[in-house]
Amino acid sequence: MCDIVSISQPSPRWSIPVPDPSGLEVGLDAMPSRDDTHFDKITPSALEKMLTDPSSHNYSNVIIVDARYPYEFMGGRIAGARNINKRSQLLNLFERFRGQNVCIVFHCEFSSERGPKVMQKFRNYDRSVNEYPNLTYPNIFLLEGGFKRFFAEKHENSSICIGNYVPMREKKYVMNGELRRYNALFKQEMIESSLSANVMRRRNSKSCDQFLDQLQDGVFIHLENSIVIDSGFSASQ
Repeated sequence: MCDIVSISQPSPRWSIPVPDPSGLEVGLDAMPSRDDTHFDKITPSALEKMLTDPSSHNYSNVIIVDARYPYEFMGGRIAGARNINKRSQLLNLFERFRGQNVCIVFHCEFSSERGPKVMQKFRNYDRSVNEYPNLTYPNIFLLEGGFKRFFAEKHENSSICIGNYVPMREKKYVMNGELRRYNALFKQEMIESSLSANVMRRRNSKSCDQFLDQLQDGVFIHLENSIVIDSGFSASQ
């Protein structure tokens, strides 16, 4: 049997929602939950289908959020993925696709810790700026098995899988202190701090010069295989 999230014929549990004319899209099996402790998952095969065959879904864009550390991301990634480890990057993403019919797929190495934490922070912020049960981004998914599984199953498809799989605990990065440093930064950004609507309002009122500072401080620019990493999470430091 093939563990695939059905797109044309949604399964009763892991369904891909179809755009709803009301503007609120929910899984066919899902009931709204205030704490959002459960998120729908998507398998590597289903994600591959969505990325390679736009006619298989009704979204205008499929966005991949990679919550791994930069040295993992630089070693290998899903084509077009955005490497997000900071609150400022998450807020930029929220504003960038506001009002568009997109789905967002979050993942980390195994999709067991960092990916779910970033995903939960994104959803919590969405809840904070909307009146329940409305959401700006109702269609968010967690990639089953994370990049490790995706690479194991799809590494031969170079159109969607770039580079190699680099474990978070790769000996080189344990020995040189990079793992410890990124662990501390991730804890500060994604666990100990919260996203705030007031922060976003202040960000939107900044001048052009300040915006350029934001780009230097908080944004990963991805042009398929070409990326620029922000100063706060530079793998070269």
